[in-house]
Amino acid sequence: MARKLGCKITQSVTRKIVSFCDNKLDIVGEINTHCKIKNVRGTITFKIVEQDVTPILGQDACEKFKLILRLDQITTEKYNQDIFKGLGCLKQFTYDIDLIDNPQFEIRPARKIPHAIRAEVKKELEEMMKLGVIRPMTEPTLGKYRML
Repeated sequence: MARKLGCKITQSVTRKIVSFCDNKLDIVGEINTHCKIKNVRGTITFKIVEQDVTPILGQDACEKFKLILRLDQITTEKYNQDIFKGLGCLKQFTYDIDLIDNPQFEIRPARKIPHAIRAEVKKELEEMMKLGVIRPMTEPTLGKYRML
């Protein structure tokens, strides 16, 4: 696409990039281009690959163009306090869940819990059982049980 647009591709010091799903892509070069996103102007360096992939922006570009905002703390002052009361419930909130027919699940071994936090995890699990959020299982369920 960069060649079709007539952009000057320069050599990149980066040789390969790795995608979120562990695909390794060879870098052909890079282009620096001026961009305007939501009335914010700046320059972005795009890495060019041979594959037909969707372009993504990195953390620095997203912060620079104010596409994401880093928060140090969250306060509930702006929100209706009632929606945060109760177990797993948001009152007056519409849920939109897309379900997949006959999903295929992989059965994996349980993750090991670090010894340093075992007591804390056990206490939390006991509290969740007491509240009825979870229940103990002694064998794999293989999809026999549905949501409570």
